[in-house]
Amino acid sequence: MKNTQFSEIDQLQQHIATLEQLQLIYEQESLRKTLQLEQALQALHEQNQYLGQISQQLTELSTFQQAILDSANFAIISTDLQGTIQSFNVSAERLLGYRAVEVVGQVTPAIIHDSQEVRDRAERLSVELNTPIEPGFDVFVAKAKRGHVSEEEWTYIRKDGTRFPVVLSITAIRNAHQEITGFLGIAKDITAQKQAERKLQDINVALEQTAIVAITDAQGVITFANEKFCEISQYQIEELIGKTHQIVNSGFHSRQFFTEMWRTIAQGKTWRGEIKNRAKDGSAYWVDTTIVPFLDAQGRPYQYLSIRTDITAKKVAEAELQTLSLIASKTDNVAIVTDPNGYIEWTNDGFHRVTGYQLQEVIGRKPGSFLQGPETSQTTVEAIRQALAQEVPFAGEILNYHKDGTPYWILLQINPIFDESGRLAHFIAIESEITQRKQMESDLQKEVEERQRAAQELHQLAEQLEISNRELQDFAYVSSHDLQEPLRKIQAFGDRLKATCQDSLNEKGQDYLERMLNAASRAQVLINDLLDFSRVTTKGQPFEAVNLTEILEGVLSDLEIRIEQTAATIDCDPLPIIEADALQMRQILQNLLSNALKFRREDIAPKIQVRSQILTQDNQDWCELRIIDNGIGFDQKYTDRIFHIFQRLHGRGSYEGTGIGLAICRKIAERHGGTLTAESQPDQGATFIFTLPMQVTPTSFRNAVIEGDDDA
Repeated sequence: MKNTQFSEIDQLQQHIATLEQLQLIYEQESLRKTLQLEQALQALHEQNQYLGQISQQLTELSTFQQAILDSANFAIISTDLQGTIQSFNVSAERLLGYRAVEVVGQVTPAIIHDSQEVRDRAERLSVELNTPIEPGFDVFVAKAKRGHVSEEEWTYIRKDGTRFPVVLSITAIRNAHQEITGFLGIAKDITAQKQAERKLQDINVALEQTAIVAITDAQGVITFANEKFCEISQYQIEELIGKTHQIVNSGFHSRQFFTEMWRTIAQGKTWRGEIKNRAKDGSAYWVDTTIVPFLDAQGRPYQYLSIRTDITAKKVAEAELQTLSLIASKTDNVAIVTDPNGYIEWTNDGFHRVTGYQLQEVIGRKPGSFLQGPETSQTTVEAIRQALAQEVPFAGEILNYHKDGTPYWILLQINPIFDESGRLAHFIAIESEITQRKQMESDLQKEVEERQRAAQELHQLAEQLEISNRELQDFAYVSSHDLQEPLRKIQAFGDRLKATCQDSLNEKGQDYLERMLNAASRAQVLINDLLDFSRVTTKGQPFEAVNLTEILEGVLSDLEIRIEQTAATIDCDPLPIIEADALQMRQILQNLLSNALKFRREDIAPKIQVRSQILTQDNQDWCELRIIDNGIGFDQKYTDRIFHIFQRLHGRGSYEGTGIGLAICRKIAERHGGTLTAESQPDQGATFIFTLPMQVTPTSFRNAVIEGDDDA
């Protein structure tokens, strides 16, 4: 529009110049053709007609030009070379409150400009142009005189004395000879823009006061950290810049936790969760964290913005509930700006996403008038009112209601914002939706109550188990004394009878005697196995570092003759060092290897493999041993059965044993916090899988059993 106006002015100037030339021609013709009066008069008549047409065109053009100037949404003021106002459009009248007739003929700065601002700008311009600029009209047109467009922010003063900011653009007006004949100023009211900038600044102040803010590059290296971050972490800004957040890692969260976080933000998605960090002095603190990726043109993150809220006090208060769950939410924080009386002036996009209300629906309303509902805590509402009345911050949780009536919980932080004079200017509210977390807390509370009931039941079971252990100890005592003594006498008298009277017995008597001695021998083995089974926990040794390779070598040495007799080959991996009961490790390996030699296929030499690998699960290292043979195997459906006491898949006539060995092995594995299972198919061999933690911390129950052994 500005260029169009200048073009029309140029055309007007050209018409005027044409008029001047015609007038000159007229005068010259009049002088030269004085004698030809009639012809001159005729020429004059024709010329006057032409001039009339030109004048009419000029009038129409001037009217059109004025209409354009008056309809513009800018204050347009033209002056002569001395700064005297020549024109003053309708928008200038509307913005400044003056009528054109009041200001035309006046000097611009003296009427609508602040004199101190003019003096300050003169000093700055003198330095910029390297020439003295006197305060006054020259401050505005110095650049325009030099062929530049001058565009600066100024303060305009209305007729009623009120002030408002404008962007003022000044250009020189030139005639056909490119001589400056005046100046044209076009001013735009930027009050709304300034207010928006101020609100944004207020929000930034609120974030600075309430949130811990950091920016990292795509690799997670910190490039910005605010004072709140330095305050809570106790690191100086120089110590944080150039480092990753590993500097505040507490070690509380698993590697998988951070892997999932990085996977989320690397995909350009917002991540939200609660993180336990560690400050420079070693103290821990909790933050509610939102990480927002900034994406390049290809949609790839090039930096990350993290906004955190200190929730340490809340986490301490919730320690009984053990709130360890993450809040999976893609919503950004809600920001609300109100005036000093609590009426909404501005909300961000997050407000609409969380509440369902558009900005135009809530401007001029108090948040509580439409967000609170029947179940909103009036105690919390009253606490908010008191904080606002006292112009102090408020932090807490409150139940609000969505536009559709759905309730939701928020973590609310309200801060008063004061102007430079110390007067209250705004309230800034920052909200984080915590509905899922509150539901988790309710569920956790229910779970705590259920666990308390389960703990009571477990306590009762522990008491019953203690009684059972005492009975088992009594049985072990009876077995080792009362049962074994008569059994030894049966064996002794049977051996004596066999030695002294065998010849006097008939064939049937000798058969009875042999059966009696065999039964007594089996009973002795059975009693010894039962004692071994009962002593897995009651006679277990304290856990210590055990070299499983050395244990295995000892077992193979004990089985050397049997290995030679069966022509067996055994291939063993190097085994690790673990924390365990060395005697029981020897017991379980010997039992599993003996079974592999015992349950072999006829006419096929046993081939046995001992394989070892280290597994990591739940931040704990586990040792997995596999005893693999090529023996007779068994149907997989009997896997659980073979680990029960007295359970056998074959008769005594086929394979010796009492059916207790594998039950002892599983009990040893469970005592060490591990597992023992098997995989097999008939005639395809068997694989026994023995898994133990590399480092074992026995439970308090196991400790109680072991410590109580001295009294048994």
